[in-house]
Amino acid sequence: MIDLHSHILPNLDDGAKNLEEAVEMCRMAAEDGIRILAATPHYRPNVYENEEKNIFSAVSRLQEVLDRKGISLKLVPGVDILVSPEVIPFLERNTGLTFGGRYALVELPAQFVPPGIEDFFFRMKLMGFTPILSHPERNAEIQNNMRILEGMVDKGVLVQVTAMSLTGEFGDHVGVIAGRMVKSRLAHLIASDAHSPRHRVPILSRARRTLEDLVGHEKARMMLEETPQRILQGESIEFSRDAEDLITPLSILKKLFRKRLFS
Repeated sequence: MIDLHSHILPNLDDGAKNLEEAVEMCRMAAEDGIRILAATPHYRPNVYENEEKNIFSAVSRLQEVLDRKGISLKLVPGVDILVSPEVIPFLERNTGLTFGGRYALVELPAQFVPPGIEDFFFRMKLMGFTPILSHPERNAEIQNNMRILEGMVDKGVLVQVTAMSLTGEFGDHVGVIAGRMVKSRLAHLIASDAHSPRHRVPILSRARRTLEDLVGHEKARMMLEETPQRILQGESIEFSRDAEDLITPLSILKKLFRKRLFS
């Protein structure tokens, strides 16, 4: 499996607090069957000012430790960028933090969707950057109106759902919303968004079982292996939606949840 979202680098943001935690998280990921892990610390203006230079250096240092300890895990550099006017200038001076030279992990504020977000993502694409929207299932406004996300996806935005959301570890409501996104083809890949070896862990296997229950083995494999690999290689990712992909009613997902698909 390939995990394209983790806060694994020590002392760069609200993720791993030290090298020991970082190594333990990497060990957990490798033992879970993850073979490639993207280290994606936050970039938030005036809060976490991470750029190529310090991220590349931190990835290199951690990879050396993993290799020395015999932990079979390949790290790749990336960044998790909060939507702001700084995104495009940041990417233009830090293209090495995109995946495959074109894909950029972007997150929304937790409580709302900024006005004009579709135009913002369109401008990103005009500049050669394809947004991967991270964990929209945890955004309050999207939870109440899935059509917002549908509009983004129809305009070429890729969506990453967090593994622990899908398994209900962020609560039943978020679990149902995440499942609804998957069933409605509004999600393209699953990542851990790991922050800790204890509470927000780099584990994908539990989400894989849930995915297989929801959409079958082949689509689960695509979301956890094939699509992330193609993103890393900079290949075009095209997903079509048709009449069969209408947003799955919440009532159906709640029934699935009660059947412990998310346990």
